[in-house]
Amino acid sequence: MPGRSGGAHSVRVHLGTWPFSAAGTGSGSGSRGTLASVDAAKRLAPLFADAGVIGHLHALDVATGTCVGYAADEPVVPASVFKIGMLVEMFRRVDAGELDPAEPVSVPVGGRTSRLAVDLLRSSR
Repeated sequence: MPGRSGGAHSVRVHLGTWPFSAAGTGSGSGSRGTLASVDAAKRLAPLFADAGVIGHLHALDVATGTCVGYAADEPVVPASVFKIGMLVEMFRRVDAGELDPAEPVSVPVGGRTSRLAVDLLRSSR
């Protein structure tokens, strides 16, 4: 649940336990998908407010097509999405024998992208 511990703010959201799977289908364009997002907004707004954060959520159940959102249409920096691509590429290189996952990876300054997710592959200066 939301809370404050040692000055840090945290919000834990466990969508798997919420009754969204039957609430909507598709991309949220139909009335059932819209109801799922309205239900999500009612549940998430107080959690984010209590934690003192601005939150955004878009979740898609790939098996059913159920879509849930909270401020999902507002533009946000896709840093977390970027990390997924970096992980996929890292594991591809590990599988190909090009990277040793136990060794640090140096990223030259010219190869960095706005410091976005560079910490994922430990870089040295």
